[in-house]
Amino acid sequence: MDVRSLEHSQYLVRIPMIIKVANYRAKHILLDNAVQFHPEDKEQICYDLHVGESIKFPGDDTRRPTPKQIRLKPNDCIRIETREELRVPNDVFGTICSRASLTAEGLVASNLKIDPKFNGKLFVTVYNTSRNINSINPDLPFCSIFFQAIESPVSTAAPVRHPPDAKIITGPRYLEAFLRAVPFLVTFIFSVLASLLATYLYVLFHPQERNSKSGNNSATIENRKPNPPMNSSKNNRDSVEELKDDPRCQALCAGLSQLTDQQLRRIIHHVEQGKSMVCDTYNYDVIGDAWCPLAVGLGVPGIVANMIDRPSLTNDSAKIFITAIGRRNCRTFTLNPLSGVPGKYFREDRVADLLRLCRYIIRERGCEDRVAA
Repeated sequence: MDVRSLEHSQYLVRIPMIIKVANYRAKHILLDNAVQFHPEDKEQICYDLHVGESIKFPGDDTRRPTPKQIRLKPNDCIRIETREELRVPNDVFGTICSRASLTAEGLVASNLKIDPKFNGKLFVTVYNTSRNINSINPDLPFCSIFFQAIESPVSTAAPVRHPPDAKIITGPRYLEAFLRAVPFLVTFIFSVLASLLATYLYVLFHPQERNSKSGNNSATIENRKPNPPMNSSKNNRDSVEELKDDPRCQALCAGLSQLTDQQLRRIIHHVEQGKSMVCDTYNYDVIGDAWCPLAVGLGVPGIVANMIDRPSLTNDSAKIFITAIGRRNCRTFTLNPLSGVPGKYFREDRVADLLRLCRYIIRERGCEDRVAA
């Protein structure tokens, strides 16, 4: 069969052809908000699309107002809405392509198909393939489109194609980023609160470390010199006699009376050298390595320091150790904490009160010895 006879054959195949911009209206291709075409325009085949009123970020279908200047970091992309609204007939197919001027700068528009019977605006993805930050001017075209006549019209029963509807959010992007980060912030806050609660409970049930870290003089006496000792034995005796009925004075006197004169002098010498000492309900300060007066008098710090395998002591284990050393000399030796004991003695200047009572006990014993002799 002669090929030329195919022109009048029922099997005639229609070859797709690209439609010129000048023939858009004749082919029922309508572009609302489009720049008017002039026969002398340089671009005759493709129409250059302009930036519209909204953009979308990657992975986010939320429409946002177009900024005055669209900036793209290297390897970043953005979806830009077209200003032109397209209405494509059922026998035309469109394609999006990049503009040469922008491609030279590294900005590439993704290939996008426009199906027959499409009606609406397009969202075109633009990539920055360069190593520089590039900008897109909203007043200039950013991509191009061309149309082809297809072999035969699509079925009239085919639905009209529309872009997905989305509302424009005018709020700042930072607000949405904050709202997205709220679950992580809540988790972080609860983690911090849990840590603080755990710390509080630990300190609550380990008061020894709390007091030693706080630096409170009621827990540990820092390295400081005591008040000058009284020269007058009468004044020293009278100052204690005035508080002889004080429960705290009685309790402290009972505890120190378990020590010998030499052990009491060891306490006085320890304080006069400016060494630290625990002066409250605790018998050993783990962090400051400070001992209570009874332990100092018994020489416990020196015993522990000379041990080859020094044990890792806590306040509870230190109590047992001090009691064991004390009962070598006094079988009834006990530790008598002053916590909760009422009275005025041993409240403010505990160093001076401690030294005053040690000297008082030594002098009282000396008087008794002289009377007995």
